[in-house]
Amino acid sequence: MIKELIIGLVYVVLITVVAYPISSQFADIMVLLMTPGVLTSILVNVVRYFGFFIGLGTINWIYKGLNLQRQQVYGEGY
Repeated sequence: MIKELIIGLVYVVLITVVAYPISSQFADIMVLLMTPGVLTSILVNVVRYFGFFIGLGTINWIYKGLNLQRQQVYGEGY
């Protein structure tokens, strides 16, 4: 279980390090192309932090997988 957690954390860091700069560049381009407004600001921030959201989703996926593995090993949840 510790091994899976370490692998998951390394995966989250790598995804964030790779995806964040790319999504940040897309967001900077969007700022130049789109007209200013509240919706534009929200959309640009969502695109900018896309790598962070992928990391959060990955953490949730790993947590659910570890809980499912624990249930199968110890027979919980039946």
